[in-house]
Amino acid sequence: MDLIIREARVSDAARLIETERVCFPPNEAEKPENIMKRLAAAPELFLIAEDAADHRIAGFICGVPTDEDSFRDEFFTDVGLIDFRGRNVILLSLEVAPEYRGQGVAGRLMDALAERAKLGGKRKLILTCHEELISFYEGMGFAHNGRADSSWGGAEWQEMVKNIDK
Repeated sequence: MDLIIREARVSDAARLIETERVCFPPNEAEKPENIMKRLAAAPELFLIAEDAADHRIAGFICGVPTDEDSFRDEFFTDVGLIDFRGRNVILLSLEVAPEYRGQGVAGRLMDALAERAKLGGKRKLILTCHEELISFYEGMGFAHNGRADSSWGGAEWQEMVKNIDK
């Protein structure tokens, strides 16, 4: 499959919000206004994988720069926590539309964001996931850092960390 990996634009907002709705249950889905705020505040770490054939969104990844070393739920809602001089990136979303799963879209998005973050002088990527996805992220080079300090959507989350400064 031929994908175009590019920076998200405000004009993509409706499609991003729809992808979020399809990929997450209602209690875990990001509110549209939070997606819009992050898209406006840190577009360089908000990337889309677009199907080159028909320009549908195959998936997207969103991170915010910070100097903090662990995940907290406030990163979802408070763009004031974005610190462009920070040494880390908190990943808030990695989503692949159901019809594109199992085709390497997530890996390509992660690689693109990691490269962009590394070029920007960042050292680590930090994310949370459900326990059943630990091995998926370990396959991308992340290390399991234990239970996350997150209760987003009323769920239990695991924290994963990947060093990218080597």
